[in-house]
Amino acid sequence: MKSSLFARPNLKLFLLGAILVLVANDLFVALRTQASARTLPAVGKAGVVTETELARLRQYLLEHPSSEGYMRLSYYYQKRGEYRQAMTCLLHADRLADDSE
Repeated sequence: MKSSLFARPNLKLFLLGAILVLVANDLFVALRTQASARTLPAVGKAGVVTETELARLRQYLLEHPSSEGYMRLSYYYQKRGEYRQAMTCLLHADRLADDSE
């Protein structure tokens, strides 16, 4: 008695379908996430954040305030051990996030 319930699946089609889904997902995600015209300056590439890099980021944030920028500045202050400055930047980021909603 042959039953189609126990038929062997075609695994090649499953693999081909999975690859097509991955490629389509990668294309759609790449199209949706493009860098904006205003990008934050790179700071601390070698792992050490200098005072001049922090000053450059602070100056940029004065001209273009953003919640993401203040979060990044807070992270750099925290890495340096300046927790009071980090909390101040977090408060600025929270205010900007509330304003944008």
